[in-house]
Amino acid sequence: MVSAAVVPFTSNSLELSRIVYYAEPPDNVGSSALVHGVTRSSGVAGSFGQLVDAVRGRMLVVYGRHDIEFLKVEAARRGIELGEVCYVDVLSWVLSVPSARDEAVKRGHFTLDEALAVLLGIEVPQRSFHDPVSDAVHVALLFMHLVGRLGDPPVKCYDGRTGSRLRRALAKLFRL
Repeated sequence: MVSAAVVPFTSNSLELSRIVYYAEPPDNVGSSALVHGVTRSSGVAGSFGQLVDAVRGRMLVVYGRHDIEFLKVEAARRGIELGEVCYVDVLSWVLSVPSARDEAVKRGHFTLDEALAVLLGIEVPQRSFHDPVSDAVHVALLFMHLVGRLGDPPVKCYDGRTGSRLRRALAKLFRL
């Protein structure tokens, strides 16, 4: 199962009308449908190319490196050149907050839903399926909270090049 969502946002608002959602249900329904709730008959729209276009040249905000790894692996599988990808791993940033780090140690993990509850007091209703749009919205809200509380985010870039144009632009924006 391949599914992802991009929710553009500014420093204080989500641009929900510009969400890009992509899902590629497996041919064999199996356990993936139990996690994602999507099958070939679900009629999911969107393409991986649209997803790549939505993130190209932008800073990504993700909850854990797995989102970046997914983009890299899936783009390589399809022969698509991603170019430079700069991102803020909100999970790593959250764990720099002592109360959140202590809670993660106590629990042995720190899911996005747990971070929302501990840091923002938002209790996410139990979901039957993984929902990348909901996750993207929640990560954006958590990011906005952390910028307000901690200041400049820790931006990481990957593509093997150093001194790239996007990295320099982000450095000016966030005084990195």
